[in-house]
Formats: sequence, C-alpha cells, structure tokens
Amino acid sequence: MPNKYEGKYNMAMGVTKQKIGELTGNKALAREGQFQKIKGATQDATQTAKNKVEQMRRSVNASTQAGLDTLKKKIKF
Repeated sequence: MPNKYEGKYNMAMGVTKQKIGELTGNKALAREGQFQKIKGATQDATQTAKNKVEQMRRSVNASTQAGLDTLKKKIKF
C-alpha cells in the first residue's frame, strides 16, 4: 500500500532517470523514467482523492451526529 510520499518520490526519480537517459542517449532509461514519472503522478492523484474522500466522510459523519443530537434534544431521549 503506497504511503503519502511514494507518488512524489516516484515522480522525482522518474524525472531524474528520464533526464539522465536523455543526456546519455540511453533510450531505455529515458522511457523507464517517463513510466516512473507517470506512475508517481497517478499515485499522487490517487492519494489526493483518498484524502478528499476521507475529509468528506468525516464531514458527513459530523453533520449526521449533530443532526441526531438535535433530534434527541427535541424528542428528549
């Protein structure tokens, strides 16, 4: 399971490999770097989406709990 920095790491390593491959004429290394950069960007976007979903879940739970508390007070449970 990727951690929150794995995407950024893969993007940085991918860019590095790609540039070294381009400078040395090593096409395989340049392609590998491109792939790793794209993989990192995907991981980073996925982590961002997971964080947003978790924020929304917490917000919904808090709103639901507040609504239930209000109802309980009105019904006097």
